[in-house]
Amino acid sequence: MIEVTMQEIEANVLQLIQKAIAGEDVVILSNNLPVVKLSAIEATNGGHKTHIVDGEKRPLVFGAAKSFLIHLADDFDEPVEDFAEYM
Repeated sequence: MIEVTMQEIEANVLQLIQKAIAGEDVVILSNNLPVVKLSAIEATNGGHKTHIVDGEKRPLVFGAAKSFLIHLADDFDEPVEDFAEYM
C-alpha cells in the first residue's frame, strides 16, 4: 500500500494510477488522515461469470464438467425406509 499526500497525487497522478492498475493500493492522505483509496477495478471478463479455484479467480467454462462421471442409483428417488413414518 502506498500512502501519498494531496500534493503528491497532483504531481504524480499518472504514475500512481499505473501503480493502482498493477495491483497496488494507493491511499491519499489529507492532514495525515486517509481520505481516498485508489485501486484497480477488476475486469468483468466480458460479462462472463467467474469462480474461485485454489484462491485464483477463473472464468466459468460451459461444459467443463462433462468428463466427470456421475452415478445415481436406480432407486435414488425412492422413499427411504427410515422416513416411512413421516410420509
